Amino acid sequence: MSDSGQFGAKPVPGPGEFHGESVRTRRKCTPASSIDIVSMGGSSLPSVYLRYTLAVIRNFRHRGLEEFFQSGSRAGIQPRHAARLRLQLGRLDASDSPAAMGLPGWRLHPLKGQLAGRWAVWVDRNWRLTFSFNGPHAVDVNYQDYH
Repeated sequence: MSDSGQFGAKPVPGPGEFHGESVRTRRKCTPASSIDIVSMGGSSLPSVYLRYTLAVIRNFRHRGLEEFFQSGSRAGIQPRHAARLRLQLGRLDASDSPAAMGLPGWRLHPLKGQLAGRWAVWVDRNWRLTFSFNGPHAVDVNYQDYH
């Protein structure tokens, strides 16, 4: 005896189908995720999934910072800065504009003079994480003592 005939149960439709009919719309939530809404005969059931995107950070100027970002190695950075840099690089990788880096205590500011067009966030004392944006991508990410 099959399950579909037992106790009058009907077959359960798979994801995104309602007995052969389905309507899908996609709503963007963040740069890294979206919600897939499946309309099923008048009701909508949300199905949340992660969508992998290309990395927002395109390149690094500081080799030690790049190694820290990719592998967690502290060899090329000040070890006492690791926790803050991990947070800042994670946020930068998920950001599509400098404004997203303006969290309290990070002291986001545009740079002037020869570094005009670049942005900086405070790491510790006179150490800064500097970067610029080319469209939605962070470029030339640097870890520097620029004072």
